[in-house]
Amino acid sequence: MAAENYKPLAPWTQLHRSLRTRIVGRIRRFRCSAGCMKNQIVSAFPILDWLLNYKIRSCLMGDVISGFTVGIMNIPQGMAYGVLSGVESINGL
Repeated sequence: MAAENYKPLAPWTQLHRSLRTRIVGRIRRFRCSAGCMKNQIVSAFPILDWLLNYKIRSCLMGDVISGFTVGIMNIPQGMAYGVLSGVESINGL
């Protein structure tokens, strides 16, 4: 009677269990120092590296002016691309 109710596992279920076992094993074996962890985080999020070394007093004003300049120049450029493509200029923005 037990043999009649036996249903073999689907292949993806076995694959899922195998993959899960491998991932859990790697996580348990993972050892990393504080410096190693910092390097991993900075390599995943590079903005953290330059934010920690950013000189606010000497760079912020120039960066703000540059941002406004680029923004002001991109508005007419986008409108011109809209006109060149044959649509309303507002659609180029």
